[in-house]
Amino acid sequence: MQKRYVKKAVKCIIGDGIVQIPDSMFESCSGLSEIDIPDSVTSIGKSAFFRNSGLINVDIPDSVIDVGSLAFSDCTHLKNIKLSNNMVQIKPQLFEGCYSLSNVTIPNSVKSIGYCAFENCISLNNITIPNSVTKIEFAAFYNCSSLNSIIIPDSVEKIEFAAFYNCSGLSNITIPDSVISIEHSAFYNCSSLNNIIIPKNITNIEQYTFYNCSSLNNITIPEGVISIGDVAFYGCDSLNNIIIPKSVVNIGQNIFNYCKNLKNVTNNSSIKCELGSINIYGKGKWYLDNTDTIVTEISNGQTAVYRNPNEGGTVGGFKYGDINSDGIIDVSDGVILKKHLAGMKELNINMETSDVNADGEINIQDAIILLKHLAGINVILGKQ
Repeated sequence: MQKRYVKKAVKCIIGDGIVQIPDSMFESCSGLSEIDIPDSVTSIGKSAFFRNSGLINVDIPDSVIDVGSLAFSDCTHLKNIKLSNNMVQIKPQLFEGCYSLSNVTIPNSVKSIGYCAFENCISLNNITIPNSVTKIEFAAFYNCSSLNSIIIPDSVEKIEFAAFYNCSGLSNITIPDSVISIEHSAFYNCSSLNNIIIPKNITNIEQYTFYNCSSLNNITIPEGVISIGDVAFYGCDSLNNIIIPKSVVNIGQNIFNYCKNLKNVTNNSSIKCELGSINIYGKGKWYLDNTDTIVTEISNGQTAVYRNPNEGGTVGGFKYGDINSDGIIDVSDGVILKKHLAGMKELNINMETSDVNADGEINIQDAIILLKHLAGINVILGKQ
């Protein structure tokens, strides 16, 4: 059968004895709505049905061992497909852009899910991954926005870069302890994901891993994780408590930025936290931008609890405790306040911000609160 005639076909019955459907054989055959693949076929070539917008249902017989990459890519009206039980791999971009595909069962013969295999399958809401799969390649489920739940079997060892990127409907995912690597951006913008347990064998939470997972309210970081990458939890609006284990020796930039409801961080690592700075990064320190966060640091048997150094109310445009109105609360403010209480005159002092506890008086209690604050002790400045 020559390709120029195939383009005009509405229904195609492939004769018995045919063992291979060649590369691009039915590419862009927009009128083809039905295809009958016989049991004699063992392979379907690359891009064989690429951009075939008329196909709705496809049944691939068990005689087929290999289906080439892009074979059904951009089949925009394909709703249902039955895969061969003898396929070894879901090839790269196999179903990319199949907007209408809603349900897929991957057979037990499949070892890996190739890169971009289901990219932009925006109607896909259910998929079964068998125990035979060991690797989910990069962007495999990229922008599968209707996917709401997935169980990753304990045969999987690796989830590659952006595997579930922008799966905005994904609310539940089970990741087994067999997984030893979750690459960066794996769950980027999974905005419905509310709970996740990181497997115990993971050592690195890479950059952007949970970026903008705005519904994530519970996450467990296991002891054994040694590194948390840049902006790993950026924009996790619903996260309110987190524990950083002692094993962590590297913390990247802005890991909790725009986590506006993060109230408590327990930091068991040796890397100290600095509060109140968004874009600063320094060796041996990490930073939080949420002014309401309380940090508990535990190191060598000692525990420190504190809030953002600039946390508190304002008066006249300046923070309570900013005695000299220079925009910073530091030791110089404590010195000026003590001098004022000692009776010294002609000081550069803001009388409103000097009432540190906002009780209407400037006295020794204000100095005590300010000095405790400068020492890193959790106190309240001004009106709350």
